[in-house]
Amino acid sequence: MWAELKQAELRALDERRSGPLAAETVDELRKLLAAVRDEPDADCAICFHGACALVQEAEGRLDDAIRHRELEIAKILQLHASLRGEPASKVEYATQDYGEEDLRLRRNLLSALEWALTSQRSPRRMP
Repeated sequence: MWAELKQAELRALDERRSGPLAAETVDELRKLLAAVRDEPDADCAICFHGACALVQEAEGRLDDAIRHRELEIAKILQLHASLRGEPASKVEYATQDYGEEDLRLRRNLLSALEWALTSQRSPRRMP
């Protein structure tokens, strides 16, 4: 089930680059998250937090989406740190979906979430 979640999350990230997620995409992520949520390693999985962030963003739960996106980014950075000094082939394999470009996308999504949350909370001025 984890491989399915990871692939669904990666497809959803590609979709999210061009705008909001389709309802079908969100439903697929919800279904897969429900299947793995009670697994002992769920909180350790990068794709779990990435998928949670996407679903919660789609649901308008920006605080939760930000928290999961931050956890996802921290786990990617932790992965990079754990691979320092390892052979390039091992690093390339371990970070194949979590490289610098992937990290940049997730940081951009986090920035967009933070901006949206700030905009949501800011009092609107009347002209």
